[in-house]
Amino acid sequence: MFNCPACGAQTPDNLDFTKLMVCEHCSNILFIEDEAVKNAGLRSAQVDAPSIFTLGRHYRYRNMNFETIGRLQFDYGDGLWEEWWVMTDAGDGKWISVDEGDIAIESALENIKDLPGCKYLKPGEKINLLKQNLLVTEVDSAECIAVSGQLPERIMPGEKHDYVHLSGKHNILYTLECFEGQKKLYKGVWIDAFDIEPL
Repeated sequence: MFNCPACGAQTPDNLDFTKLMVCEHCSNILFIEDEAVKNAGLRSAQVDAPSIFTLGRHYRYRNMNFETIGRLQFDYGDGLWEEWWVMTDAGDGKWISVDEGDIAIESALENIKDLPGCKYLKPGEKINLLKQNLLVTEVDSAECIAVSGQLPERIMPGEKHDYVHLSGKHNILYTLECFEGQKKLYKGVWIDAFDIEPL
């Protein structure tokens, strides 16, 4: 257990998968590294927007139970979307994105080589990725505007990145993110909000 270097409040016990957190007492953004807590020197404030999720609450999606432990808000020009970092009862971390009623559950794919650049893809284009034929459905950029709770990576308000949504069969979704010379790929599925049950 650590104390917030800004206000002295105790942080949660379980920070095993946490790289960044927001102190729930003073809203300062904290970095967790090498079993120490460092103050990032910034505060975060959420945009007041309705959501189907609440931070720190438990939910069920079909046979998966999970707790929402972190939240990001992004501005993509035409609106806002949320990314929720959740931990399942099995101990797996997943991302759940919510954008105007569209909901997807995704997991990061590690060590994927030869990913295309976000700026080189166009909506309506078909590409072959991981031996699958995928349709480029969205190419855009977004800015992180707020963070809260605990997150598995450092994402700060003001950071921008490009992203691409790729759709496959059976509601499969891939998201490619490009930022600061890095590329990350996530795989998930579009789901129905009515299949999510608060516990």
